[in-house]
Amino acid sequence: MRFIIIKIIVVFLGVMFFYGFIGGKESKAETLETLQQEIIKIEQEVAKLEENSRLYQSTIQDKKQNITSLSATISLFDKKIRKLENDISLTSQQIILKNLLIQSLGIEIEKTVLDIDGKKVTLGGLLQVINDFDKKGLVEIFFEGNKLSDFFDQARYLEVIQRNLNQVLADVKNLKDELEVQKISSIAEKNALEELKQRTTVQKYALDEERINKKDLLSKTKGEESKYQSLLAQTLKEKSSLLKEVAVLEKEVERRKNFLFYTESGQIPPRGTRIFLWPEDDTILTQGYGMTDFAKSGAYGGAGHNGIDMSSGSGSPIKAAAEGEILVFGYNNGWGNWVAIKHQNGMVTLYAHMIKSTTRKAGDKIDSGSVIGYEGSTGFSTGSHLHFSVYSKFFTYLKNDQVYFNYFDGTLNPLNYM
Repeated sequence: MRFIIIKIIVVFLGVMFFYGFIGGKESKAETLETLQQEIIKIEQEVAKLEENSRLYQSTIQDKKQNITSLSATISLFDKKIRKLENDISLTSQQIILKNLLIQSLGIEIEKTVLDIDGKKVTLGGLLQVINDFDKKGLVEIFFEGNKLSDFFDQARYLEVIQRNLNQVLADVKNLKDELEVQKISSIAEKNALEELKQRTTVQKYALDEERINKKDLLSKTKGEESKYQSLLAQTLKEKSSLLKEVAVLEKEVERRKNFLFYTESGQIPPRGTRIFLWPEDDTILTQGYGMTDFAKSGAYGGAGHNGIDMSSGSGSPIKAAAEGEILVFGYNNGWGNWVAIKHQNGMVTLYAHMIKSTTRKAGDKIDSGSVIGYEGSTGFSTGSHLHFSVYSKFFTYLKNDQVYFNYFDGTLNPLNYM
């Protein structure tokens, strides 16, 4: 019996040595605690900057409703510039936060690995004790004892060891499951970090664009309201003219079936079926679908608005509204940088006026919520926003060596499916 007791003591002393001296457990706990304190501090800073961003966005939206003069437009530029400066600071803090979270997860992963190794030491010792029992056999153990109670004591010890063995095995399994979750979380945080780095690059580019646009507007108008109004009228005229030209060309393309690409979804889901997520976070709807007031002004050549407009601010990430496959990234004078995604139900979503798209390409599978580009004001656009359309029938064609898509036929009101 003494042999068995000594063996158990050796096993547990070995585990204590492993954790106390090899693992550096106390040091890691202190480091983790320091990191967690820093994470809380950065999270508080991020929350303040996020609130500032929401306030700026709300003010910008209020300004947009009253853009009828040059001074209001310049004031809007100033608001957008301040928001972008705030958002760049916000993204920088989010990058710091992600790095801290990745470090924290790294320590937790290392600790979990050490815990698993420690359990394996315990497991090896317990298996050795059971093996020693097996080698001797019950008969030999019975005759080794001075009295009958010694035999039953050892049998009870064996039962305890087997229970401990089962517990250690369960602990190892749980630790391995925990380790897998930690590794997945670490990969997710690293991917998010890369997206944030890309976002800050786009935001800096957007900030430069807003400053250039403000300077360009002041240069063209010389600060005179009449020149500004003339510029607005000319822009609206050019946009309306383009849409009228597109309407004629679309009909001709459909008649000749001269498509670059063509797809139909077949049966249209009932209105109210929630299929798509909003493609921007914390966004504001700036124009609805159909014959809006802006459409009635002749902005679309007498046609209605074939999608909805929204804004989260220049440089904000645009996300796939549902899982699908990227059909094409394109650029044209009307809608600037745009991308179309075909979804499993055959419907197509289109995202336009992006300041920049991602490095994805046609044919890539895309998950719902994956970033596909960033909000901008490319093409005929009166300000930074996302134009979002939903199609039951979608096709593309060439116009002046640029890829265009159908505007007048095949669209559905996105709000019916969000």
